[in-house]
Amino acid sequence: MTDKTPNHSLSPQRCPVTLADIDLFAEGAQEHWYEAYPILHAEAPVLRLPGEGMYPDTDGYVLTRYEDINTVVKDPVRFPPTLSLGIQALLDSGVPPEEAPLTNAMLASMATLRPTNELYRTHRQELTDPWVGPGASRHTEMIARHANALIDDWIDRGEMDFIHEFARPLPQRVMASVLGFPRKTFRVWQSGGPLRWRLSYTAGRIATCLPTIRSGPSSRSWMASRNTCTRG
Repeated sequence: MTDKTPNHSLSPQRCPVTLADIDLFAEGAQEHWYEAYPILHAEAPVLRLPGEGMYPDTDGYVLTRYEDINTVVKDPVRFPPTLSLGIQALLDSGVPPEEAPLTNAMLASMATLRPTNELYRTHRQELTDPWVGPGASRHTEMIARHANALIDDWIDRGEMDFIHEFARPLPQRVMASVLGFPRKTFRVWQSGGPLRWRLSYTAGRIATCLPTIRSGPSSRSWMASRNTCTRG
């Protein structure tokens, strides 16, 4: 017996009760993640996805337990990341990375500047560790300042919309401050306009604001610290 019941109000897919009920790619599957997790943990620590492999006629596999995922992520020699395999295949082909088919600027730059997982990891840590992860504590005062400013906007009202007036704008403001964007960016990101328009605006701001970001009050931002941020 189970206390789980079908749920047809949130999505076309019913709430999973058995492993056979779980289809990670079915319409509405995201409505039932938390019902699916314990079933996957117990019955499918390695979930096979027929026909979903990297190459034709191969299968894909999903690890569902944290311990297994953690083991794989921490052992890139035994379990090389897919991106590393692609870079190695590109290098083995003998074709100049910038001329290889189906290769974008990111892959070409990785193949020439950081082709091994060790170089990639070092480069990634150099880029991010001072700002997130080990370096996140440097943002404590900035985050508190944004949180207090948002709270000040509605603290004297009888009610407020928590999502639109705090939960959404707070990470948007923090992200903009870490990157070094001006305050106008906050309003655009919070506008709720079409995602494509907001992304286009953000890309334009990166191109036009870099000189100001690097020399102005925001010069301690992540973008101001990177001499390579204007490359592809």
